[in-house]
Amino acid sequence: MNIVGSLTSDMDIFNSKIEVSKYKKVTSLGAAVLAGLEVKIWDRLGSVKSFLRRSGAVFHFKKDDKKRKKKTSEWNKAVERALIQL
Repeated sequence: MNIVGSLTSDMDIFNSKIEVSKYKKVTSLGAAVLAGLEVKIWDRLGSVKSFLRRSGAVFHFKKDDKKRKKKTSEWNKAVERALIQL
């Protein structure tokens, strides 16, 4: 499963949406924002939120409620099994 497939599965389970950044190089963008905060180009992170929130595509969940509940139950069981291993 690729990253997009994994994210859409999560999106379906949690009944949410995913906003895909229009920026392809988000690691370097994050570094640039942190550098800008350090040298006071922006006074706080809230100042750059609108800039950072510009998104490309938006994906919405698509599973019907019965399938979503089944996937959520499977997710919860997997989390419980993982916690038992700790």
